[in-house]
Amino acid sequence: HFYYHTQTLKGGQQQDNTSTSIQREIAASINSCCGAAGSKSRQEAPLFANEILVWYFDITTRYRPRKIIMSDNLVLDGEVREGFILLGKKGVYKVEKFLGEGSFGRVAKCKKLGTDKVVAIKIVSGSAQTEINLLKELSKIDGDKHNLVKMVDCFRYKSYTCIAMELLDQSLYDFMRERYNQPLTVEEIKTIAWQMIVALKGLESINLVHCDIKLDNIMLVDQVSEPFRVKLIDFGVSDKITNMRTGRLMQNMVYRAPEVHLGLPLDQRVDMWSLGYVLCVLYTGTFIHGWDSEYDIIRAMVNMQGMPEQKVLNQGLYTESFFTKTEENSGKKLWKRKHQRQTETMLNGSLA
Repeated sequence: HFYYHTQTLKGGQQQDNTSTSIQREIAASINSCCGAAGSKSRQEAPLFANEILVWYFDITTRYRPRKIIMSDNLVLDGEVREGFILLGKKGVYKVEKFLGEGSFGRVAKCKKLGTDKVVAIKIVSGSAQTEINLLKELSKIDGDKHNLVKMVDCFRYKSYTCIAMELLDQSLYDFMRERYNQPLTVEEIKTIAWQMIVALKGLESINLVHCDIKLDNIMLVDQVSEPFRVKLIDFGVSDKITNMRTGRLMQNMVYRAPEVHLGLPLDQRVDMWSLGYVLCVLYTGTFIHGWDSEYDIIRAMVNMQGMPEQKVLNQGLYTESFFTKTEENSGKKLWKRKHQRQTETMLNGSLA
């Protein structure tokens, strides 16, 4: 527990109080940030530093917490940078470095001040309420037992939503790239496959579908101390099974299940297809079909596994994008795969 007087400090004045490591860490971080933010920020830093301390330490007293509106002293353009302080609901975090970014936002490695804990914080523009709700659903089951990433905190910063999660090692995508896509052994693949099946069973138990299983979203926990121990991450596009509507487009195109391509009824089996594709890549060390277009993928599926059943194609909302009905000598009409030019013409027409 930390204790701090409720009186607001002025101009960086010090007040008699027990010195703590977290105070020193916050002050050092603010000085570092202000040094990069400009002279105006340096002049205003003392008051801002004390506002942070008062806000944080008040929460452990018997008084009602005071949420102080954060000024733009440190973040002149509203963007989070390395060295910044983020005030969470369950702690104060210092941004140490950014681990990656994408259309979703950015992920930063952050230290929880006053402790030796390090977390990964996903910084998303907007509310990200859907993902937050799904992560709360996930908290109903044991993340370690079911190989699912655990959320440890969630809070707002300006226009951003920050989701703090346990820090893991690296994705299977990065792991494969670092070893120049050298295939894994069958035993290594079996270890990963079993853990991911347990993860999917866990999701099924709370009626969730991940909808975006790929090499990038399967993380090694700690390859040095726990070789090939993995967890499933990133539930930004996950959904309830009851919301899986026929014709809905989802999943990365390369890992996309046939029923999604064709517009067939959907359920949790779309995740199983994506997992199967991941395991094939781990075994071969390469993607097993091209990804320039959906036509390339459908053609590869047909070449490897044969034509889908006629009754299945009859149900697909998008079957005509990739297949055409031709009349046999017997007078019976059967679906056959279109040539690429026919598919491109149809798809371009549908987008026009």
